[in-house]
Amino acid sequence: MNGQHLRALPDAELAPQLAEVWHHSGLLQKQDSPFVQLAVAVLKPSLELLADADRDLRHILSYPLMDTLQHEAATAVLQDNFKQIVDTALAAYNSGELKSALESGPDGYKTWLKGVGKEQKRKGKHLFMPMRVALTGSQHGPEVGEVLRLLLLEDGDIKDSSAYVSLPQRMQQLQEWQSRQTAS
Repeated sequence: MNGQHLRALPDAELAPQLAEVWHHSGLLQKQDSPFVQLAVAVLKPSLELLADADRDLRHILSYPLMDTLQHEAATAVLQDNFKQIVDTALAAYNSGELKSALESGPDGYKTWLKGVGKEQKRKGKHLFMPMRVALTGSQHGPEVGEVLRLLLLEDGDIKDSSAYVSLPQRMQQLQEWQSRQTAS
């Protein structure tokens, strides 16, 4: 099946196929859960082949922050006061504000981010890209709010724990990066 056909399938038909791929690869142990349903919705718009689903889900569950920041393409993000975005993300996480925004539904993250943009007088790529890097560790991928909502839904779904970096673990790594910058 090609990507066009896969994307045309209703989620109810696509979900069991993707869940089987993830289960067979050893990534997931549950095949029918809210986590799987959201993972299908998040990956479906960019899905080209069933075989790609495992790689794609592993990518969004990982947190390659350090690799991303060391890449030349991240220079512009770092030079655009990335530390300010990191401070904001950590403060919102520590206060519970970020989790509340994510739990409020699909638009919660967008509303929260819009508030951050107004507060910091940032918009467009000067807001979205640094926040994407801070929260997902990557410059590319599905919509950030959906990825974070997926992380919050994980409830024993993932079998291969080495493939998954939870939101608390991401914030810990971000805090460590911030501490190294302050010490420099």
